[in-house]
Amino acid sequence: MAGALLFEKIIQLAQTDYSCQDDRDFPFISLVSYPFAEMLKGNIDANLLKFQMAECFQMFIDQGVSLAAIACNTLHAFCPPIPPQIEFLHLIRETATHLEKEVTGDLLVLSSTTSKNNHLYNRCLYPKRDLQTKLDQMIDRILGGSQLETESRRLASWLNEYPTATIVLGCTEFSLLNERTP
Repeated sequence: MAGALLFEKIIQLAQTDYSCQDDRDFPFISLVSYPFAEMLKGNIDANLLKFQMAECFQMFIDQGVSLAAIACNTLHAFCPPIPPQIEFLHLIRETATHLEKEVTGDLLVLSSTTSKNNHLYNRCLYPKRDLQTKLDQMIDRILGGSQLETESRRLASWLNEYPTATIVLGCTEFSLLNERTP
C-alpha cells in the first residue's frame, strides 16, 4: 500500500505542479511490487535482498525508467550500487536533508527494527525496546490489512511518552496512518 500511496502522490504532483490533466500529460510511471525476502524479522539474508534489489533496478532499466524511488525505508539498507542510467531518489537522504533544514530538537524515528539496527537515520532517537516491539507488530498488522484508523489511535497513545519530539515516520507503512485516517 505504501507503493500505491507513492504512486498517488506522484500523480497529484503532476496535476498540481505540472498542470497534467489529459492522459498524454502524465509521465510514464512503473510501480513494481516485488516479493522481497524477509527483511523485518528473523533470519535476514542481506545478500539475497541486495540481489533482489539489483533485479528490480534491472527491470527499471529494461522498462526505460530514468528516475526511481523505493517506497520502503528498510529496503534502503540493502541498496546495491545504483546503475548510472537511473537517477535515484534516496528516501533516507531526502528525509534527512529536509529534517536538517526544518527541524530542531529531538527527532524520534518510528521504524522497523531492521532500519533501527542499520542506523538508517542519524541524529535521531529510536524507541525503547518495548515500543519498538509494538511498532514491529504494528507494521506486520498494517501489511496484513489491519484497520488503519485503529492503528492510528493505538500509535498516538504510545507517543504520549515523547511529547516534545518531532516524529519521523521511518516506515512507509506508517505514512498510510498519516494519509488514510481522519
